[in-house]
Amino acid sequence: MFVQAVRHRDYFLPADARDSEDAHALPPTNRVAALGAALGAALGAAQLLACLGAVVLLAKAISPQVEAALGTGRTTVLQGAVHLVIFAVCLFTTVVP
Repeated sequence: MFVQAVRHRDYFLPADARDSEDAHALPPTNRVAALGAALGAALGAAQLLACLGAVVLLAKAISPQVEAALGTGRTTVLQGAVHLVIFAVCLFTTVVP
């Protein structure tokens, strides 16, 4: 967002002040800012619940196949290594970017 606001600054300015370096857009009113924060929080919560529901439903759908593949429920060293690799990849992609 910072790069877009710097390189394309004229997109965010009023039409009559696009050539001036000292021109700034008016800040939003308190009502508009509060409404934006409330809508952002509500949409974020709705997206979180939808994604959580999708993960739970997918887990329920594939759990019979996983139980059939694992058999007794005991894991081997290879299965433990696979879990560690998956965990490491998840951790790396979460922390690094």
